Amino acid sequence: MSGFARIFSSSCLWTLILFALAISPTYAQSGPFIDASGDFSPVTIGGADTTWHGTRVTGGIQQDGAYGVNGTVERQQRGSLHDISVQAGSFLRGHGWTIAGSGGVTPNPDFLYRHSVEGTLARELGGGLVVTGGYRYLVFGSAIVHIAQPSVSWYFSRGDIEARGYSVRNHTTGHHSSTGLLRASVDVSSRVRISGGGASGSRIFDIAALARNEPGWVAFGNVRVGLNQHWFLTVGAGGAHEDPFFSQRTATVGLRRVF
Repeated sequence: MSGFARIFSSSCLWTLILFALAISPTYAQSGPFIDASGDFSPVTIGGADTTWHGTRVTGGIQQDGAYGVNGTVERQQRGSLHDISVQAGSFLRGHGWTIAGSGGVTPNPDFLYRHSVEGTLARELGGGLVVTGGYRYLVFGSAIVHIAQPSVSWYFSRGDIEARGYSVRNHTTGHHSSTGLLRASVDVSSRVRISGGGASGSRIFDIAALARNEPGWVAFGNVRVGLNQHWFLTVGAGGAHEDPFFSQRTATVGLRRVF
């Protein structure tokens, strides 16, 4: 597996999903915050079993959904190899528009990207509908990858539903692939939100290396609980598979402190 295996499934799907869920009413609070999270993933690659681990710490400040800035330090481990990446991002919302941007670097990576830049622009249409266009640029040791990310979301009183597409182009090889994502989140009480969804497509895990498109899928779910007005706990699980040789199961836990 190349470095794109993890970064596309985690950063382009899992991380973006979790960011979208983070703006729910339960967690959209003003002021500084800090998040710490980790995941453990048994992985099978071509009949060989291994484990992947990830830990990350994020800190930032946001103002009631109007603007925010954040920074993240993340450590990913694949067997005996590990990479550490540093990321920063911000967003600004006003007059029915939201603009957001982020970037990341991985010094001397073994499998993660070297550089990553992402931007999104969203427009509120009324009735809870929001359309978004996004673009991500990733530089790996052996490939440059472009990802277009259009989406449409519907926000209602107790949650939201999102459909998102990923159109991926490996600039180095000229290969193209696509993935579709559908997710939903619902507040079951003033403190508890449940979320889940799935994605299906081709080359979800290894756009940088595979010579042909291979079908794959991702399924996930989590529960986020507001312990009090300052502490929030997230517990999640998921699974993934890509023909013909890759499968993954993931358990994750995270804790947020709002000041």
